[in-house]
Amino acid sequence: MNIGQAVEALKAGKKVGRAGWHGKGMWLALSQPAIGAGHGTPFVYITVPTGGQHPWNASQVDLLADDWSIVE
Repeated sequence: MNIGQAVEALKAGKKVGRAGWHGKGMWLALSQPAIGAGHGTPFVYITVPTGGQHPWNASQVDLLADDWSIVE
């Protein structure tokens, strides 16, 4: 998949990742704000192999990659 397809999958509630990432167990998901949570917009976060979750920003390489896939 390309980045556009990966974003659509995120919007549909799926987790996505890239074959080109160096860590196994890394994936993205979309955080939807809860009502009254203090932030009003969704954001993308990455889960890393140790289980930590962090806000994610795409690199140029990520934006142009065609190796995105849905993570089960």
